[in-house]
Amino acid sequence: MTTTDAFNPPHCGLIFTDEHIQKARANKDSPPFAPAWALLDVLEAQNDIDAGLIDGWRYRLKDDIKAGERAAAGLLDSLPNAQQTESPVDGYRAFFALSQMLELLRDVPTMARSDLWMVTYRDFLHALPVPPADDRIGTAWYGVAQMAAGVVLADEALFNASVTIFKATVDDEIHPEGYFRTAVKVDPEIASLTNQVLGVQALVLLAEMAAAAGYHEDLWAYENRGVSVITSATYVLYYYFYPEQWRWNGDEYRPSAGVKLKSARALFGRHASFAEIIARRYQKPLRAVSMIQRDLRPIFDPHGGGLVTLTHAEPEPQPKRRRWFFF
Repeated sequence: MTTTDAFNPPHCGLIFTDEHIQKARANKDSPPFAPAWALLDVLEAQNDIDAGLIDGWRYRLKDDIKAGERAAAGLLDSLPNAQQTESPVDGYRAFFALSQMLELLRDVPTMARSDLWMVTYRDFLHALPVPPADDRIGTAWYGVAQMAAGVVLADEALFNASVTIFKATVDDEIHPEGYFRTAVKVDPEIASLTNQVLGVQALVLLAEMAAAAGYHEDLWAYENRGVSVITSATYVLYYYFYPEQWRWNGDEYRPSAGVKLKSARALFGRHASFAEIIARRYQKPLRAVSMIQRDLRPIFDPHGGGLVTLTHAEPEPQPKRRRWFFF
């Protein structure tokens, strides 16, 4: 791996900058930020990674030194546990979450005094399996892991490799309608919808990481054949509301049974961060996104960027005060 002086991404959060933090603080008592701040105070961890992320967010967003030191103290325990995943995609997602934790905590005094975590982190990076070429969802998430490592390690080669994956996915995998050509052609229907949601989330995270890192090219604006990350994100939104219309089941000659509403809502709920992140990428607010935000906020997606409502929401317009005119 190589590091160049020209590549020096800010170390704040993988998908947000200090500007996002200041906006969240300035609107602390207003919706939709107020419920997200309240959630940050009461979040409970399900595992070591969640615990480190939650305390990392408390440190970065609230300047809670005790939370930062607590997370830093447990960091080396979290590193090996993050490798215990059921599938390669789960492993890439855990690696992204771990990388986010490191970015949140890297200037905690305990972290700054020792680089032992960096050695273990590099070992974890090298242990990540390379997905086969025909696994487009795995490849997209492998790109997310590479870009995250590129930011953490200030490694331009890793970062550029992930940009190549992003562009290749847009160029070759996304159909003009917005679905992932090969990834949705699996059985049963819920598996193909899961692939679509995971693919969208991976591309969204890649584009947003590049923006937060100050990359010279806007990946949100990258398109080929009129297709972009927004094309794929917009396509999947419909199925939050009408999952029974999902037509992919791995067999073009067999009618689809669709996906049950309860299963679809659970799927979107687990990977909800992309809906919050993409909202401001539309020239005009998209009603479907607004409705999903209303249902799912405040959104905490540990492997999809964290408490994204706190960093990526926009202040809700305040009702105009009535003025009385006397003649």
